[in-house]
Order: sequence, then structure tokens, then C-alpha cells
Amino acid sequence: MKAEYVNDPVKGPGYALLQLAGDDVPDTPETARCIIKRSSDGKTLGRGGWDQAECILPCRGIQLADEGFALSVGPEVVDNLDALEGYRLVLRCADGREAVGSLHVAGIVYSPQTGVRRVAEAPPPPEAATPQIPPQPERERNAAESETASSQGDDEDIITLENVVPHEEPKAAPLLESIPPLPVRAAGGKSKAPLAAGLILLLAVCVGAAVLKMRSGAAKDDAPLAAAPPVTVSPEATPPSAGEKALPAVPAPDKSDDTGRAGGAGAVGRARGHLAGKADPETSLILYRQLRTEENGADAAFLLVEDAAQKGVPEAMLLVAGYYDPLVAGDKGSIKSDAEEAFNWYAKAAQAGAAEAATRLAALKEHLTAEAAAGNRDAERLLKRFSR
Repeated sequence: MKAEYVNDPVKGPGYALLQLAGDDVPDTPETARCIIKRSSDGKTLGRGGWDQAECILPCRGIQLADEGFALSVGPEVVDNLDALEGYRLVLRCADGREAVGSLHVAGIVYSPQTGVRRVAEAPPPPEAATPQIPPQPERERNAAESETASSQGDDEDIITLENVVPHEEPKAAPLLESIPPLPVRAAGGKSKAPLAAGLILLLAVCVGAAVLKMRSGAAKDDAPLAAAPPVTVSPEATPPSAGEKALPAVPAPDKSDDTGRAGGAGAVGRARGHLAGKADPETSLILYRQLRTEENGADAAFLLVEDAAQKGVPEAMLLVAGYYDPLVAGDKGSIKSDAEEAFNWYAKAAQAGAAEAATRLAALKEHLTAEAAAGNRDAERLLKRFSR
């Protein structure tokens, strides 16, 4: 079964169509149950988000086509998808048949209530072109200014470079006016006019000194700060060794953890940064081998090899199947063993020409036969697919 994600052009942001086609697609899709399983942790998507228990995908309608049909989904599905994740879509029919296909999403346009987490995926609105005003000759501009001034009357009402008065701080009113007049001494007493004059003079000197001090302090505050010396950073990149392909530049990771979205710190952040670019399969396999040797690098390596497998590389298909194969040992990170998923990838690798895929399929079939004999119903169901 072939599954493809397409944004719904009619309903707009937050809505999409899951287009399904292939020989194993049922003729009556309304009787089938649709399930989306996330490859990284095996959880399924329901109305409440990703859940460990198996959930039925919430669909808003079905559109029939010549080669299959399309499922209409809304924000409860679209807002929970990630372009850098891998997904498996399962259709279970009423007669017991089952159709399985890998769903690769790209160019998601989220609903407005999700905020700005995918602003970079939406094209920016076109900016209106600013009309260019041709320069006006000096004589014509002077004539136009003179005509405008004469039509409006007084030149003092027009703001031009000639009549703009520089701004000056208002001078402080003399504080001597606030001093009440001295009472007049009764006749016959001794005059105190010289003492009053001395006090007034002393007060005027103190006020002037205070004003000068305030102005000098304001001038110091307005002085520009000295520019900080430039910081030079020496590059730490070293040229690749002979025979090794140089990896593309990876965006600098942020401070989120390895379980976050694209750009997280650590091995997963490096993998997501690479996948956010061109991510050619050959470079992905080189970076995969490097991350597999690092501590806690199994999940990051899986993202790279899964992307290469979805692009048709047989070696990557075998590696992805090994992550799911319960018979293959090693550090698999958060990827849980899934015999059905391993069977799907081994079958694709065999069709792509990987010779080792047939040997591993035979070993997996023998393991499932033993599990079915012990009463495992999932093993019995998967063995029926081997016999087809």
C-alpha cells in the first residue's frame, strides 16, 4: 500500500488528506479501521494525542479516487505530526485483511492555535513594492517650496530647514522671586537691610552652584558608552582525513534535550540538523556509523538510517529491519522489537536486491513459528503473510 500526506487546499491550515493507493487497499474503506503508528516509540495517534495503547485514527471524511481513496484529517492529527519522524499506516478490514504502508510527511502547515512552531515551513507573504519617487531638480523643488509657502500665507507656519529653531532647554526661573519680602521695621529701630542683603546674596550663590552641579551630572550620563572590544573565535573544525567524505555543516543545537524537536542538543540534535537540509542517503549512512559508536547515539542513528531507507537504499533497509528484529542484538535505543515491522523492511530490502534479507526472513519465520506454537496470536497472523 502506498500512503502519501498532502495539505488540504480547501480547508486550509491544520487540515490534510492521507491518500492511499495500491492493490491491497480495500474497496469499501468505510468498513476499515485506520491506525498511525510512530516508528520511534511504537505509539499510536488518537483524539487525545499519542498513546501507548492502540487507537483508531480520527477521520473527518473519506474521498474516493480512481486508484484508492483519501482520508480527511483535522488539527487533532496534523498538529501531532513531525516532518522528521517516520510513521507506519495500517488499514484493518472487516474481513480480516490488513494493508500496511510507510507514511512520510513533509511541508506540514499546522493550525493557527499551535502558535509559531513551524513558521519556517510557511512561505512569507509577498512584500508590497515601495514606489520609487524620482529625484526632483533643484530649481523645480525650490520653486515648488516657494509656491507652497505663498499659497499658505505666513512663512512662519511652514516647517523648513530655514525656519526650524534649535531646541533649547528652558532657563530656570530665578528662585529669588519666591522669597517673601522682609517686614518693614518700625520707625526708631536699628535697620537690618545690610544683613538681609547678605542672606539673599548667599542664597543666590548656593542655588547657582546646585544648578551647575545638576547640569554637569546630566552631561556625564549622556556621554556614549565605550564600545566593547571585538571577540575573536578561533575555528575548531579540522579538515577530513584522506578517503573520508566531508559531512555537511550541521546547525548549532539549542538548549533543549535529545527528546525535543529538530535542533535539540546532542546526537539527536545533530541528526535532525542533518535531516533538515538536503540529507543525501550516502552522507546519512556516514553520519549513522559515527553516531552508532557514541554513547546514547542509537536513536539519532535510527533517524538517519530510516530516512535513507525510505529513499530506497537497500543497505539502510536492512539496518532499519535489524532495529525491529527481535533476533538482532545490540543497542537499539528507544526502538522496541516489532516482528511485523522487521518483516516489512526485510521484504522491501529483498525486493531492492539485498541478498542477506532472504536469510534473515527465514530466521524470523522460524522464530514466529515457535511463538505461534506457544499461543502468540500476533505471530499466527504474521505467519499468514509469509505464506502469501
